[in-house]
Amino acid sequence: MARIKPSGKIHVEGVHFYEELDERVVRLVAALNSLHGVYTISSCGGHRKPDKLQVSVGEFRVSFIMTTASVSPFLRLIHEAIRKVDIGRLVIKKHGSGPRVTYELKGSDGVDPDEMASALESFVAKNPALGQGSYRIDRPSSRVRRESNHSHKAD
Repeated sequence: MARIKPSGKIHVEGVHFYEELDERVVRLVAALNSLHGVYTISSCGGHRKPDKLQVSVGEFRVSFIMTTASVSPFLRLIHEAIRKVDIGRLVIKKHGSGPRVTYELKGSDGVDPDEMASALESFVAKNPALGQGSYRIDRPSSRVRRESNHSHKAD
C-alpha cells in the first residue's frame, strides 16, 4: 500500500501519482491499480467543457501501464470485464510499442465506470493472486474532484 504525502502525491514503487481524481473514476482507478503490476497514469471522468486532454460528460478515460512480464492475463481480465459490462460502450486501446506501451480504457454513451470497477473487483475476489497491486484508495479523499479541469497525471 502507498502513503499519501503531505504534498497530495502518492508514491508507488518509484512512480508519483496525484491524489486528486475526478469523483466518477475513483473506484475504477483503484480497481485497476489493485491489479499486480498495473498503474494508472492519467484519468478523466468527463467534463461539460473538456479541453484537449479531457473527455465529455457521459464518457470516461483511464490510461495505465503494466510492469508485469506477462501482460496477457491482465489484458484478458480487463477484456472479460468489458464483455461483462458493455462491450459496445467500452474499449481498450494500446498506444506505443516496446517499453513505452500504455493502455487506455475508455467508456462512452453514459456507461458507468463503477460497473467496470465492480467487474474487475469480482474477478480479483475469485482469483486473489491477480490483486496484489501496491496501491489502493482506503478512504474517501477530501481532494477528490467533483468537477475538474485537470486529469490525474504522473509527474
